[in-house]
Amino acid sequence: MKWISLTLILFVFGCKTSDTIIITNIDFEDTLGYCNLDITNTTFFKKSNNEAVILTLSSGLLKNSSQKKSYTLSQTTKFIYRSFSDAVESTYFCNEVPPANPTVTNETEATGSLEIISTINESNDSIFHQLVLKDLLFENEGGKFIQDSLFFGSFNYKLPEESSN
Repeated sequence: MKWISLTLILFVFGCKTSDTIIITNIDFEDTLGYCNLDITNTTFFKKSNNEAVILTLSSGLLKNSSQKKSYTLSQTTKFIYRSFSDAVESTYFCNEVPPANPTVTNETEATGSLEIISTINESNDSIFHQLVLKDLLFENEGGKFIQDSLFFGSFNYKLPEESSN
C-alpha cells in the first residue's frame, strides 16, 4: 500500500493534465524525523529512498504548554515534497548547508495549513506534540495533488526543569 501511494504521487506530478486529481493518502515508510527533540526544532521530515516531505516551522511555533493552534503555510512555515537524484540520509536535513549530493531533482511546495496539538503530561513532566496538515495543495506543471488532512507525525519530550531564582 505504501508503494502505491508513492507511485500515485509520482503519477500526479509526472502527468500533463488540467484536471484536479484527489488522492487520499501520502504514505512514507520512515517515521517522523527531526534534528532536535525540543521546542527549538524547526525541521521535521519523512523520507523514502530518494523522496522526502519536509515540514519547516517558523521559530516559536512549538510551545511548552497545552494548546491547539492553526497556522497558514507561508514563506516561513513550509511543507515541501522533494525528490532526489539518489537515496537521501536523515543527516541531510539537519545540516545548515545541505550536502552537494544527492541533488534535488524536483521540489514542490504545498499551500494549506498546519495544526499543532500540544498536551502536557504532568505525571512524567513531558509534552506531546502532534503535527496535522490540512487542505494541502501541491501544484506544478504536471497537475495538482490535494489532500484534506494529513497526520504528519508526533513526538514527545521531557519538559525542561524550571529554574529557581
